[in-house]
Amino acid sequence: MELADLKATAIKYDETKADRLAADKLSRNLKTKEDELAFLMVTHCREHGGAGVDLAGVLIEYNSTLQPVAEDWDAIHQYIKDHDAIDLVHKRLTVSAVQLRWDDDVTIPGVGDKIVEKVKVLIQ
Repeated sequence: MELADLKATAIKYDETKADRLAADKLSRNLKTKEDELAFLMVTHCREHGGAGVDLAGVLIEYNSTLQPVAEDWDAIHQYIKDHDAIDLVHKRLTVSAVQLRWDDDVTIPGVGDKIVEKVKVLIQ
């Protein structure tokens, strides 16, 4: 790639990143508004004890389910060990926790590495 082409690519990258960040911000704002409106409908359905509301052409369905919340990690950890139940948790590594150990020259069995490449463009 010629330097002029590389410069054009960097500028286009920077413009595209700025567009994405603006879209991300808009998306977060819309999600906040969506959550506020959903809260109003959930509150109404909860207060009126129904499974929903039929509003002549607009049907609001409501349901609730129980979801687990970790309250005692020591007990959960012991259960996972005792019952070989690793499927209860997400199977992913915490990058910062692994990196801290690597910084202390600690080898963690079963953990490999991969190269992640990034670029950063600064337009002056």
